[in-house]
Amino acid sequence: MQKRRQDDGPSQQDAAELWQAYLDSIIVDARDGTVYAGPDAVALPLPPPCYVITAANPREGKLSDAENDRRNQTLEKVLQLRFESVVPVIGRSRSGHWQEVSFLVSTPDRTEILQLAERHHQRAVFELDADTKRVVAVDGTIQGTMDRTQ
Repeated sequence: MQKRRQDDGPSQQDAAELWQAYLDSIIVDARDGTVYAGPDAVALPLPPPCYVITAANPREGKLSDAENDRRNQTLEKVLQLRFESVVPVIGRSRSGHWQEVSFLVSTPDRTEILQLAERHHQRAVFELDADTKRVVAVDGTIQGTMDRTQ
């Protein structure tokens, strides 16, 4: 049996579970808890499509809070140079056991966001529109779709 390297990514079964965990995430405004994706979601604060991106915990690796903060500060500076508005958000599991500081931006250019995510060693981003939440892998593959208010 060949041992898998970390760069190979998760096994097929693990990948399916991973994508589902991403899809089940809730997106809330870091400032006041307003829900943008999940039960009781309100209208998006920016024109769709909107994207949620982070630089924390690259490819599910667990980094220290200090390292995640440093990585996200760098990403936030890049986003502020490229986009008119950057909304601090938190992506979290429904159970609340996991959460990650992220940023919501609005752009019609999915490619630009995916390139930024790849540069920051992320596996995917969230794409939100008026009705839908998608998990989009950095290669552009849509890994899951659901109603934004679920």
